[in-house]
Amino acid sequence: MPAKRLQADMKAVIIGGSNSVMKKGWVSFLTANRPRLTLLNRSIGATNSAMGFYRLQSGPTLAPGDAVIWEYALNDENWIAAGRCTVAFALRYVELCILFARKHGASFIPLVLSAASLAEQGQTTPYLTGLRGLLAQYGLHPVVATDLYCKRFGTSRVTRHEYADRVHYDADSPVLKLVAKAVGGQIAAPVFPGKAVTSPSGTRLHQVRFLQSFTNTTEFSFANRLISATAHRPAEDAVGHASAGQGRWRVVGVIVLRSPEPSGLVFRLGAAQAIVPTVHAKLNYTKSTLGIALLDPDLHLDLGPKDVLDFINIVVGPDGQPLAEEDDLEADAEDDLPDADLARGRAPAVRGLVALQLERITSQTPAIQPQPVPAT
Repeated sequence: MPAKRLQADMKAVIIGGSNSVMKKGWVSFLTANRPRLTLLNRSIGATNSAMGFYRLQSGPTLAPGDAVIWEYALNDENWIAAGRCTVAFALRYVELCILFARKHGASFIPLVLSAASLAEQGQTTPYLTGLRGLLAQYGLHPVVATDLYCKRFGTSRVTRHEYADRVHYDADSPVLKLVAKAVGGQIAAPVFPGKAVTSPSGTRLHQVRFLQSFTNTTEFSFANRLISATAHRPAEDAVGHASAGQGRWRVVGVIVLRSPEPSGLVFRLGAAQAIVPTVHAKLNYTKSTLGIALLDPDLHLDLGPKDVLDFINIVVGPDGQPLAEEDDLEADAEDDLPDADLARGRAPAVRGLVALQLERITSQTPAIQPQPVPAT
């Protein structure tokens, strides 16, 4: 069947994980199948739907008739399995992505990929069950890689040899072409989130914001093939400041620009303190990229109209712990900053604070994490 004609000037925005940024992944087949499509890939690997929402709302403005392709199911599952967030938190940010697309008159294409272990065993999870229910509420039809593969080859599960590793599909796997074809079909015959649907969880777009303005910091820009970001760093002997303005907000996450150099930021509000690494989880990874760290709600990093959140640079490893090498540490002698063993680090121009993820505090503000977890 020939491809249907695309709406003039429409664009498709992809938000997803590393399977959506691989040079020989499913996106390459989508591009080949629909060469006239304006495709904006806003995907960031090793993150989750909260990052997807940030990338969506901080990117090019959506216009009526555009398409949003969401591919964070596999990543959300990994974060939940590792205890970094709850099912409810992950689904809330999927819904925020849906609501954002609906607000701008864009269609929404949910692409559900699975890790090798789930696909091979044909398993479902509380997250996947909740996801299907959420999508059904909005009248959306997920493109499920496992279902496409099983239908095409008359089997009940995807075999391990379709994967390059536990979370990435092999470049020669037929799954990639099947997925690209199905996504292309929904671009040509769009499905829009139901306009009359009331959020089943009470989620609203105004409940979340990303604070990107800070004081007493140096601002710099970074760009590569996938990322164009503005980041902020306090001077080596200075303290940066963040204020939320009107309303009461909880800092639930931190979006940072990460580099290979052991480094991090310490955030402090009253007696509450959070350490967020800006170093890659794998020190041998040489590229700079965006990352997100979710914070423990028990820290109570809650900002009212008059509150100021302070932050400084430190030298830490990917686990958020200070390094032991004396050459990498510099004593912190000021009493109003964190403990002396958390030293300030060097300030290369490829790492820093990009945004604070804030949720409005209400009488029913949910907990998003079971325990403190360092960024990875």
